[in-house]
Amino acid sequence: MIQTLAREYAQRVKTNLNEDMDYARCIAQSFEAYRNIPSSNRKNIHNSILKSISQNNPNFISVWATFQFYAIDSTWKHEYGRERYTFYRENGEIKYLEDQLDLEGFNTSGLYYNIYKQAEEIVTDPYFIHIIIVKQIRYLKQVCVHL
Repeated sequence: MIQTLAREYAQRVKTNLNEDMDYARCIAQSFEAYRNIPSSNRKNIHNSILKSISQNNPNFISVWATFQFYAIDSTWKHEYGRERYTFYRENGEIKYLEDQLDLEGFNTSGLYYNIYKQAEEIVTDPYFIHIIIVKQIRYLKQVCVHL
């Protein structure tokens, strides 16, 4: 009985992770299709996609994409530095946050740096995060696909 329940829950977790990874892959693949569009237009397209995913998936706490500056700004000459676009839920409402990170260099002990350097699909270990703008503590996992 216990082994049956364990297998059943393991299968549920596997299914959920596979679905989330499929979303991440679809986002990455759709973003790659827009590489030849000027970056000012790409941002609007990317945000439209992210917002739609957020609206259509109420189980997602947030949906975000991050882009290295060198990939979106030809004048940026460093490997570090990135811009992140995030749609998140607060009190049942979808909100938007845009921020710039790693402007002075990589945080080499941070999760993003490790994901960036691996340059492969990854599911992070679950972690607690305090979302200051949302004023909530959530238990999160991330699925990431490198472009």
